[in-house]
Amino acid sequence: MPFTVSHAAAVLPFGGRLSASALVIGAMTPDLPLFAPFLPYTTDATHTVLGTFVTNILVGFVLFVVWHGFFARPADWFAPSAVRARLTVQQQPGLRRRLARPVQVAGVLFSLFLGGLTHQVLDWFTHDGTVLTDRFALFHTSVLGMPVYYFLQIALSVVGLVLLADWGLRWYRHAPVSPIVRQPSRLGKVAARGAVVGSAAVAAVAAGALVAGTGESPVFLMSVAPVVALTLVSTVIAAIWHLGSDAR
Repeated sequence: MPFTVSHAAAVLPFGGRLSASALVIGAMTPDLPLFAPFLPYTTDATHTVLGTFVTNILVGFVLFVVWHGFFARPADWFAPSAVRARLTVQQQPGLRRRLARPVQVAGVLFSLFLGGLTHQVLDWFTHDGTVLTDRFALFHTSVLGMPVYYFLQIALSVVGLVLLADWGLRWYRHAPVSPIVRQPSRLGKVAARGAVVGSAAVAAVAAGALVAGTGESPVFLMSVAPVVALTLVSTVIAAIWHLGSDAR
């Protein structure tokens, strides 16, 4: 899939009994070097059997700790009230209670593995040079002017986003609503959300302008740049939130 977020749709059926956040993180971790090229490894190290069983689980666990230990509480604080009111006790942010018992740690590790495995399986069908696309000529036949494997990349990316949107809408409609004890100021919410969304939009436009006229496809850069910008701005906002957490 050219759009990494779409990989999360593949783990939706497993979220009931396993760690949903670990499943999602595991499903996207193999593509991390695309968004962080400064890492000491590339996607060649994550899209292998060893990567599925070792690299992705180790890196994914670090991301799990960073998300729940650093990003989740600020993300919850600045999220729309309608979303915050629908989070169950189990869905509330907090790292310690998610890793309090060995069985929970094992569940997180298995969820990371399963998420990474779904990523690998989908990539077998949607990328050139894989064990499937190299073996079967069908994947190199033309559909709408592109190889079948690339057509599947685009199609499954769109389908994945649609499935994620449908899941989110159904969750919103059916989740019970509870009162919210504390809220950030309206100005704080607007500023935080505006900074995150604005940075992603500016990054996408800048990426498109950068490749305009070069003959290169803008799809890859315009999908990576917004995620990088969003992560950087979110890191700053989360750091500011933690610095002021004692005053709340």
